[in-house]
Parts: sequence; structure tokens; C-alpha cells
Amino acid sequence: MTVSELRALLQNAALIASVQAPPGSPLDSPESIVAMAQASLEQGVRVLRLQGVENIRAVRNACPGVPIIGLIKRDFGDSPIYITPTAHEVQELVEAACEVIALDATQRVRPGGESLESLVNLIHASGRLAMGDCDTQASAEFALAAGCEIVSSTLSGYTDESPASPGPDIPLIQAMRGLSDEIVVLAEGRYDAPWQLRAALASGADGIVMGGALNDPLKNTSKFLGATKRWAEPVAAFDLGGTWLRYAHVAALGEIIRSERIPLPETHEERLDWMAAQAQSDDVRAAGISAGGVIVDGKVASAKGFIPDYVGRSLDLSDHGIHTVAINDGLATGWGHARFAPWVGGRVATLALGTGVGAGIADAEEIFTTDGDYPRLNDLLTPDGRTVEDLLGGMNLGDDPTQADREPLLLALRIAAEAVKIAAPDVVVLCGGVGLSPTFRADFLALLASMGLRAEFTPYGADAGLIGAAKLVLDPPRQFRAQVLSWLD
Repeated sequence: MTVSELRALLQNAALIASVQAPPGSPLDSPESIVAMAQASLEQGVRVLRLQGVENIRAVRNACPGVPIIGLIKRDFGDSPIYITPTAHEVQELVEAACEVIALDATQRVRPGGESLESLVNLIHASGRLAMGDCDTQASAEFALAAGCEIVSSTLSGYTDESPASPGPDIPLIQAMRGLSDEIVVLAEGRYDAPWQLRAALASGADGIVMGGALNDPLKNTSKFLGATKRWAEPVAAFDLGGTWLRYAHVAALGEIIRSERIPLPETHEERLDWMAAQAQSDDVRAAGISAGGVIVDGKVASAKGFIPDYVGRSLDLSDHGIHTVAINDGLATGWGHARFAPWVGGRVATLALGTGVGAGIADAEEIFTTDGDYPRLNDLLTPDGRTVEDLLGGMNLGDDPTQADREPLLLALRIAAEAVKIAAPDVVVLCGGVGLSPTFRADFLALLASMGLRAEFTPYGADAGLIGAAKLVLDPPRQFRAQVLSWLD
């Protein structure tokens, strides 16, 4: 096989199926590997990546003519390299009649001190193509210098030189493509969504190698089974704002069983004591807290001056036997709206217009935040030098905003909405005392519609902050999922 022939195959079917099974799994047999390979080929795959001589020969016999990228995984005590590490494995793959031989192309020391260049020369002497499994741009350059015609991002995220990441390394694809137009660039590693494949191709990949997402029912079962684990008990929810401290006892499916509120206590100890007493009275073991300011690891990192005795304080209730997660109130409310059934799966922006002005943006998986910070729409300036919060916050408007407040109010909302629009939300949700004020409902909807934004009022009414707090535990975002699941052990 030539590089041109490989490119032609990938032009018509860019997906390469990596058909492998973890050692010791029920699928770790040549018969299972053949069946999985045949399933991929029947769907239109034209190239396979296979591990182990026995598996390669079995597939070769069952599927004659299909090009195979072969590799052998073998551990050596004197090197971290285990993908086709030495000349011995290369020779085994040559004898197994692989068209392409894949090998670790990182700059780490190989077993016995063998060189990548010598192995590539052996591959070429046997009339095969050499594929370098890379972790960084530097290792791709190393692979090309050694003579590899094919480079892949296989090892990105799996070596000391390339930190792990939850998704595929798209930038590495772009970097490898920039090295040469003559080579074949393959994307591999943590690809499991259609958009990721399209992004890799748009970044210069000739093909995408997928393994676990296609052919590993053990990994996929574990992943999706893990997604079903949840906190299935009632929880405590708290909304700590500048005026009120509110509590709700919330059932596992999100319905409020009972609620209480008190004027915001002056001291932090009073607030925590009241919160703990409420949770303990309902015998709950976990709590979600929606609170003003920037909350990092359960502690108030910074805040406006609305809440006394607050900055630097911890919101953790574990000393009272209650597991706790806490986050900024706008972010928590935004997450609660992102979990509202009609909006699940989309990108949801929340404008919480209450005592102050809060905001949150969330999607199907996570709350958009950096280190617990929130979108600072409240600090955006209007033409007269006032802030959005000066004009939209209930602390400045008072309890009964009038029609005289209309023009500056709508101007402030427009500025906030323009900032939110950058995130391309599917829906913008209004909540809070000002956001739900009957005086301005029609004005708010008309303004947002004129900006091309779909606007809705919160389905949770005055309880939006509480529901958001509860959902931090009952349906946690990526930021808190591992923490909440640890409570189940």
C-alpha cells in the first residue's frame, strides 16, 4: 500500500475502526475481534487498526483485502514504551502481513536503547508504511525525521509531556497538518462525538481512528452506567442573598416539600446554625447552596458588600453531618434552568434580576464558569456611568418599580442581554423579583425578542434559586459530579 492509496481510501471513508479488547475481558479472543471488525466493515469502514498477531491473522483470514494498521502492545521493564517497542515486534507484524505498522513515536527511551529510525527503516525495507503514534508536535516532528509517512495523535494525554484532557487534542491535529502536506495525519484518542470528528477533519486530519467508542462495550457500559448513578434522596437547598436566607426541603425529583425563609442574619455563625437546623430537622444528608459572590471550593472568595461577615467564610456544613456543594447564586439558578425538561440539552442563559443582578450560562453538562466566578453583567456600565445593577437591581429600584423606571431599566437590560447573546443561548430565562415584575414583563419580552433572543420566564417562580441549589446535588454539573458521587460510597 502507498500513501496515495491510503489517502484515497480515507477520502471515501475517513473513519478507521480500532478493534481491540482489554486483556482478560470476555471479548479478548480472535473470534470476538473478527466479529467486531466485520460489523464495522459492513457499515462502510475501509481500514482497521488491530493489536496482536493472533487477532490480525484471524481478521486477515476472515476479511481478505482489508488494509490493516497493526501494532503489538508489549511491556518492557526498562522503558515506558509499549506500542511496538522493538524490532522483534516489527518483524512479527511484517510476517502478519500488515500494510501499516504503528509504533510509539515519542522521544522516550526505547527498550534496549533501540532507535525509532532503525525500526522505521526495518518497516520500509519490508515494503510497509510506518505510522508514528505521537503525544505532542515535537514527537510528530521526531516521527517525520525518522521517516514515518503517517502520524497520529494516539498518545496525546497519555504521557508526561502531554497532560490528560477530557476530550480529543484537536490543536495537535492542526499542528501536525502544518508540518507537511505530504504526510497522512490521523486523529486518535478520546473521540466519541460526531462533532469531534468533523472538527478533526476541518483541522487537517485525513482520517479518525476510533476504538472504545465503537468497539468497547465494557468501557461504554461503564460510562453510561456511571451516568445513571445519582443522589436519590431528598436534599436541603439554600438560597443566601442580600435580603433573605431561604431554605427548601426538596424531593429527589425536584419538588419542594416545604420551605422557610428568614431575614438575612448579620453573622455567619447565625446563618450556618440556622441552615444546619433546617437540614437536620428534615433529616437530610446533603445540601446545595446558592449564594452571592464568588464561591471556590465552598468558600466565599469575593463578594459585593450586600452580605455582612461573609468574604473568606466557608459554606461547608459537613461539621453538622451534611455533605455540601455551593456556588454563586446566578450560576446555580442557571444550572437549575438548564435541567428544566423542555430546555435540557440546549444552552440556557439566565438573567436573575433580584436584589442585585446575577447571571448564569449552562448546557447539558456543565455550568460555564472559571474558578467559581460568574458573568459580571452587574458591573457593565451604561452611557451615563451607572452600572447595570444600579438600574436593574431591586436594591436600587425598591420594592415597587414604576413605569417611570422603564427607559433606564430597558437600557440596562439591553446591555446585559447583548453580553449574554455572545454565548449564543437557545433560551434566555428571566427570574428574580424585578425579572418577574408584572409591570415590566411585556417590555422585557418585547426587548429580548427584538434582539433575536428567545426569552422565557422561570418556571420556578420565586423558588428558582432554591431549585438550582437542589439540582447541584440531585443532577450535578460536571464541576460537582465526582464530589456528589463520592458521597454514595
